[in-house]
Amino acid sequence: MNKKLLLLVILGMIASLLALTLLPAKFKTPPKQEQATVRNPVTSTPSKDARAYTSLIATLDKNTVNVGENFTITINIITGNNLVNGVELKLGYDPTLLAIDAVSQGNFFESPLEIANKNDRELGQITYAVGSFSEKEGEGTIATMSARALKTTAGKVEVLVIKPITIVTEINNKTSVLKESKGAELVVR
Repeated sequence: MNKKLLLLVILGMIASLLALTLLPAKFKTPPKQEQATVRNPVTSTPSKDARAYTSLIATLDKNTVNVGENFTITINIITGNNLVNGVELKLGYDPTLLAIDAVSQGNFFESPLEIANKNDRELGQITYAVGSFSEKEGEGTIATMSARALKTTAGKVEVLVIKPITIVTEINNKTSVLKESKGAELVVR
């Protein structure tokens, strides 16, 4: 694999990240409002590319927590047949419902390069990007987050959304290879 090409791909991811960060506030997603009814998590299908096989799934270490209790959110990847070399996560959460204190690198990539790690606690938006000079196929963890519940919910609610603008890169593929994503649900007592 040509290292110059890989560097160009990573620089392209950084340029995209900077462009999205600098967009006017009117284009940013407002904080998610708590839903009073029980519902299923949003599952998005951002890519129509026939070569997109990769899934991102948010999981929690607990299904129910008390107000003030800490828990862990994990973003897992299943690449299918894709040889992945980078992920740019765009995540959303309701900052009145939970506090996300830290986003940490997962174990999926060998010798990973963290490109972005931004948590806007006021708007409830996270941008986390990580890449590698070697592509990888398989399953693993992209990122983990330390979170704390701030208020009770009326049943199970989606507490973390993986936005459709999330990108998963593969060498020699100009489009994202993200096929689907699934957010995380939680009950807070």
